[in-house]
Amino acid sequence: MGWMGIILTLVIGIIVGIILIFLTPILKKPRDKFIKWIQKISPKKKKKRKVVISNSEKKQKLKQLIQNKFNREREKIDSELDKNIGNIMEKFSMKGIPYSSPFVREAIELHSLRIWKLLLVRESINREVLLENKPIESDKEIELAMQDLEEIAEAQKSVIFRCENVLNRMNEKDYFIRRMSENRTTILSDIRRNLTIEKDENLLKKRRQ
Repeated sequence: MGWMGIILTLVIGIIVGIILIFLTPILKKPRDKFIKWIQKISPKKKKKRKVVISNSEKKQKLKQLIQNKFNREREKIDSELDKNIGNIMEKFSMKGIPYSSPFVREAIELHSLRIWKLLLVRESINREVLLENKPIESDKEIELAMQDLEEIAEAQKSVIFRCENVLNRMNEKDYFIRRMSENRTTILSDIRRNLTIEKDENLLKKRRQ
């Protein structure tokens, strides 16, 4: 047998050995060792580094997102109120009664409507960001939907657009703020009641399925 024959025999033996390693259950350990050896000498792909966001960072990002979306909608609501207040000031001036009780009543209604819209917008954003628009089915979800609503309402009850000078001249500013405080409480109560009704309806539907 020449050198070519010896080399051919060796090659055939190696091939047969590899086949036996993979096909013979008895040789499981040698097979696993061989696979590990192949994996070791093979070039490794670099693993992508996962960016881990802590809970505090996530909460902060969600909070900032909610605030940014809320600020955008508040600008629209405030612009609408500013326009409406201008209209009633012009209306009562043309009537010759710019400093009157009917003016104060309309101003209170417009400012109350503003708070109502602000709170509904915030509730909607909370549900979108914090609850991913899932149906309300628990008291905890109600609290998430109402997150920060009381603070917003409290801060806005004494915000007076454009007509502060009129109220000061009429000595009606304290009355305005007192009425706004009462309306604030009513609005918050209505929103919570509607969320509770929605929760009860969703739970009833779930039981019937």
